[in-house]
Amino acid sequence: MLPADLDTYGGTFTDAEPVEDPTTQMAASYDMKRSADLAQLTRNALKVWIRFETRASNGTLTISARSTIWGDTNSYDPTTATRSSSGVYVLTWPASFNDLLATAETVSFTRGHANICSSVDAGHVNVITSGATATVYIFDATGSASNLTAGTLIDVFLY
Repeated sequence: MLPADLDTYGGTFTDAEPVEDPTTQMAASYDMKRSADLAQLTRNALKVWIRFETRASNGTLTISARSTIWGDTNSYDPTTATRSSSGVYVLTWPASFNDLLATAETVSFTRGHANICSSVDAGHVNVITSGATATVYIFDATGSASNLTAGTLIDVFLY
């Protein structure tokens, strides 16, 4: 889902005639307010939360949990999720998903952040997004690229 504005929903509207039956008709001003609120939500809404386990060697990641704006099953996992080098993990989603109206929505992340879920390993994580790809960089407490302990859970949040 790309960020939206009022023009995404048809621009500004005015009533051609007064609302006669509010149970079956909606005033243009009410619809515009709803469209404006919806457009604002597209700007910073969380699109993906995903949890993966770090690996000791390059290869495919194990995705252990997820929640996305498209759905919560593994069919909404990244199409590729790999460790490419020590402390570097690349998550790539398809270019689009179908929304609830079966309309293709472009996947485009504007930013992300991540957390290390561990009572043993200390460090920090940086996430860089580009289109439908998020590259996750993990560093240990000394600032060195690291996988931490293999199997450490990493939570990634993409907007």
